[in-house]
Amino acid sequence: MIDRGVARRYGKALFAIAEEKNQIDRFQEELHLIVSALTENPVFSKLLLGKAISIQEKKDLLHQLFGESFSKEVLHMLFLVLDKGREDYIPEISALFDALVNAAAGIVPVNVSTAVPLAEAELHEMAKMLQDKFKKPVRITAAVDRALLGGLKIQIGNTVYDGSVAHQLESLRKQLSK
Repeated sequence: MIDRGVARRYGKALFAIAEEKNQIDRFQEELHLIVSALTENPVFSKLLLGKAISIQEKKDLLHQLFGESFSKEVLHMLFLVLDKGREDYIPEISALFDALVNAAAGIVPVNVSTAVPLAEAELHEMAKMLQDKFKKPVRITAAVDRALLGGLKIQIGNTVYDGSVAHQLESLRKQLSK
């Protein structure tokens, strides 16, 4: 299980360095690249997160794949994570880094789940409505969740607004069972 406190320390430390070096966008892009590689490439994920190869071989692999394009600070952080045996924390570190970037820029992150993909015009209209409500810029991340059946679910911070058909049916079921 991932300890968010540990991941937060790595994310905060890397963010502080990124701010100091005025490299926030670059560091964020590099973290997204490594997380994408882990998500999209099962062989790479198995090698980096598994026990099949040594820590030094993992470092060599990272250096070989990303050494030329990654900043030395992000690469050093990844090596430190490997040394501590916390490879599984990389996606969480990236997510916490993103949260710090959003907070520093005053951006409200919004996760929207729908049963069918939303059109760009619908996402744009939703972003405009939420920006007017919060008086801050928003960054919408849209996802498709067929289990919702219809409607949508919006998560802003720790608050979830569930207007999905599945939620309404569940509420109706609970009322009828009383």
